[in-house]
This record gives sequence, structure tokens and C-alpha cells, in this order.
Amino acid sequence: MNSQDSNNELQVCLIATRRPEILEITLESFNRNLFCNFNVKNFFANLDPAFGDLAQHKLTKECIRDYFPNAIINEPKEASFGHAVKWAWGQFNSGLALHLEDDWKLEENVVPQDVYSKLKPGYSAVTLCGNHKKWYKRRSYLWVGCRRTSFPYLGVTKVAALGTQPKFIFGSFAYALSKLIDPALDPEKQMLPHINPAFSALIQNNKCGFLDAAGSKTYGVLTDLGRVWREQRGIVKVIEHGKSIWLEGENN
Repeated sequence: MNSQDSNNELQVCLIATRRPEILEITLESFNRNLFCNFNVKNFFANLDPAFGDLAQHKLTKECIRDYFPNAIINEPKEASFGHAVKWAWGQFNSGLALHLEDDWKLEENVVPQDVYSKLKPGYSAVTLCGNHKKWYKRRSYLWVGCRRTSFPYLGVTKVAALGTQPKFIFGSFAYALSKLIDPALDPEKQMLPHINPAFSALIQNNKCGFLDAAGSKTYGVLTDLGRVWREQRGIVKVIEHGKSIWLEGENN
């Protein structure tokens, strides 16, 4: 690591499935562009039994251990995104943390100063922007439009959101959120007040900013590997009762 300064200390959680071929790309890119600039204290990984077989499960674990030999790996018997995030965020306590998913490639260098400059008062997280989104520069924080169900005539209001793509987050904030997550639902689906009021209320006072590629021709610093991976295999996402379900079909 480049520095042992306390501001450079970082805890990391990884939400992974049995896809060692893209996890290797993810970890290599983050190791080259981000981990080397921080003092990574702890690495927690939730490895869900999804998309692959036992052989791929073993390869995924080996890939994690290649980069972080002392990683704590949770291996639930059933796949659940809600359970995975709840467990992972529950491992944090204080300091700065990085929430990471297994299918993103980091394209540019990220240093601690980049992150802390975005964590101004009222902000407890900063998301790494993906190249597939084009609206980052038009917003000061991450929000979603929510139609008030009790008073629909009032139209749509902005509700601060968090999202689950790779992001830096204060450990104490992530831990507090983990206590409020309903594991039966995807975390992203319960950020609206009428789905999980307590979870949504906590996010409103802890907004999520953006870390984009300043001076770059693209908006973001991340490439979405999972989107291409799914398209190649004809896998589509269907939302049922607040939970993502992945359906395999013929290639598009």
C-alpha cells in the first residue's frame, strides 16, 4: 500500500456469484486503479450459489483469495441479493468502506482525495459512475422519482437514493442501513418511503454523491461487465414483488 495514513484505511465488501471469469477482471482493475492507493484493512465477500456450478464456485473463491488471502467469505446455501447486502454491510462499523459487485471494471485511477472531496456535509456515500449512464452531470446527488401514493395529484417528488453499484460509504452508515434492510427484497427496491420508510428516511439525511471521470470523454469510471455477460447468455431480469429474478433463455 502507498500509505498507512488513517485517511487511507478502507474496508471492502464484495457481492459475488459464481462468475470467476468476470470477477477476475473486476478485481484486477480495482487492484490496479484503487486498492493500491488505500490501506485495505478488511475484505468481506458474500458468494451466492447463482449462475454457476460447484466448480465455478471453487474458482470464484480462489480468485478472491488470490487478491485477499485473509478475506472473510460468506457462502449461503440459497442466493438472495437482499440477504447478501444485509450481511455485507453488517460487517462494517466505522471508517470508510467500499461496496463492490463482481461485474464492474474500473477504468481510471481513484485516490482517497477524490473520495473525501465528495463527502461534504449531508453526504455519507459517493458512487463510482458507470459509463452507461448519461445523467450524472445533471444531478448533484443520486435520487429517484417517487409518486406520492396518498396524494397522486401532487406529482412526482425527488427521493434520495443509494443504489448498489460500486460506491464508497461510511462504515457506520452502512451498518445502520443493514439493520433496516428487509432481506426478502432487493435493497434498491426498498429505498422508496412507501416500501421501507425507516430505510428511506435514513438515506434522505445521508445523500450519495458522484465520482465521475473529470476531463474524460466519458461520464463514468466504470464499465458494466454484467450487462454484456447477461446479453451473451440470454439472461433477463424480472422484478417480482420487489425481488430480482434472473431468467435464462435463448440468446438475443
